[in-house]
Amino acid sequence: MKNNSNEVLTLMPTDVSQKVVVLGDEFSVNPSKNPAAHALFNKANRKGIMYLHNHPSTNRFSFADIMEFVRNGPIALLSVVTNQGGVHILYKTGKYSFERARTIFSEIYTLYQQNKIEHNEAVKLFLKQCEKGGIIYAKST
Repeated sequence: MKNNSNEVLTLMPTDVSQKVVVLGDEFSVNPSKNPAAHALFNKANRKGIMYLHNHPSTNRFSFADIMEFVRNGPIALLSVVTNQGGVHILYKTGKYSFERARTIFSEIYTLYQQNKIEHNEAVKLFLKQCEKGGIIYAKST
């Protein structure tokens, strides 16, 4: 599937019984505009969806990726593949706490909004603290 080196999202239930592909632009991809993706989210169980996408740059997660992952209960696993082949994964464990993860995210987001830290610093800080909310961060070497 060609998308001019823009973002592409693949959504799959954790039982891998279905696949929905959503094409994005250079900086984002929005599954809410895709009827098949919308239907998949509507019927998904908590932590029942894998959210797999690429970043046309060398960036790992964006803050928008993290926000989507934390706030969207059906997403169990979020992965990003960079244009250099780096793979980054966030996974909600059995110890996942929406309240704790949201608090960690909100505290860091506030620092970002107040221009106390840059975007990439905010992402790094969340990845360092996400285990406290029951989230595992893994990356390829």
